[in-house]
Amino acid sequence: MIGTFADVVVSDAILKHIPGFDTALAWEAIRKDCYQSSDPNDTARGKHGLSYYDSLGFVPADVGIAESCSRTLDFAFADAASAAAADQLAHPEDAQRLRERSARALKALFRATGGLMGPLGKDGNFSTQEGNTWGNCFIEGSAWHHSFPPFNLPALLELHGGRGALMARLRDLLSTPATFQVGSYKTTIHEMREMRMLGMGQYAHNNQPVHHVLYLFSMLGDHNSTAQLVRQVLSRAYSTSGFVGDEDNGEMGAWFVLSALGLYAPAVGTTDEYVLGAVPLFPKTVLHSLGITIEAPSASQEAPAVAEVLWRSSPLTGASGASVRYRSLRAGGTMRWVSPGDARIGRAVSRMRGTLGEAMKRVSPGIGEKSLPQRADTCRSPPPGSCRVRRPPGSPGRSACCSRRAQRTAAARRARAALAPQTRPSDTLPRWAAAPCRRRETSRPVDAVPIHADLRRCVSFDP
Repeated sequence: MIGTFADVVVSDAILKHIPGFDTALAWEAIRKDCYQSSDPNDTARGKHGLSYYDSLGFVPADVGIAESCSRTLDFAFADAASAAAADQLAHPEDAQRLRERSARALKALFRATGGLMGPLGKDGNFSTQEGNTWGNCFIEGSAWHHSFPPFNLPALLELHGGRGALMARLRDLLSTPATFQVGSYKTTIHEMREMRMLGMGQYAHNNQPVHHVLYLFSMLGDHNSTAQLVRQVLSRAYSTSGFVGDEDNGEMGAWFVLSALGLYAPAVGTTDEYVLGAVPLFPKTVLHSLGITIEAPSASQEAPAVAEVLWRSSPLTGASGASVRYRSLRAGGTMRWVSPGDARIGRAVSRMRGTLGEAMKRVSPGIGEKSLPQRADTCRSPPPGSCRVRRPPGSPGRSACCSRRAQRTAAARRARAALAPQTRPSDTLPRWAAAPCRRRETSRPVDAVPIHADLRRCVSFDP
């Protein structure tokens, strides 16, 4: 929250091969931010405390720099993402240096006695701060909220002594009473009250630092714990009249949309993997610009378990976690969420849909195009070779070209309709999704955030 996460955003675009920008110039900017200290009199820009971080491995809590723990961990996140971009762009020396500096920061702040990060002085000694104390070396949270960074899971496993110990500490976060000490804030702020009202222990979904935490269970191989907990947050923290917390840069809404699709990126910029979460909220969702169909027959259940997830007819779940890479999603396909008790015929139908979709893509490039739109209003723009592209002399006229494209589109719709399951549509969300949140302070009504018409064209839902 207090670091320079532009590094992470740009690195993510580099890893995912997002077009439209100069990657060499982008790397130049990232590298400058990695190594160049900011003006010490301007704490709002750059990395304040970078010289300490680079020389000691952390920003000390006793040198007059606020939120030193959060700065250290945010700098480490940016280093991990920048290292990934350096690998992608063939800068191995920078990649190694930044990756080592990132890992060093995690090890420096970790207190083995409490299993949480803590304030470290310039002399290398920890100062006393209870785990539920807000502020001081943390920003808008406590040690509970900042101690489980997702960008280096092997380092976390090593610090905690293995998978079992780390998962136990994560469960402690969810079961520890939602008490708090105001710390350096000196008064109760709304984030503290909202955490308590959510009723999920020290998990404070109303703010950014913990948004990835529930997905760590899935990354550690316990997919169904993530599935159950994510559904719990979707029903408790969101409703049709609003949601709990700060909508900083759209992160609360983005968490909902991604989690409603069953996907989440806990470590943006360090990998292109999306971790699988809860069974999606809708039986069928179509991401038009990517050519992706997400099917979830058990969507209407309150907290359905996950038996397996099929992507293009192949299972994604496994002992080492459950995820899918962005490069695979870009190719398009059908993702089917299977819960215990789902009809076996559904899997066969899903497999047939996927096979038909792949065949139609090969025959008709205009169906389920793979390239991402540059702008939301171009999500339905024709692909190269269609009627809006400049044609060489002697090629068919516009009307003939468009007519053939319309015929292919109509044929595709008829094929999909023939394979669609014959279910009775519902006009309402499931009971648990429509119920008002009982433990919530509404920060802003959902109705106050308009849904652009282009979004409705790019994504469709079957309730």
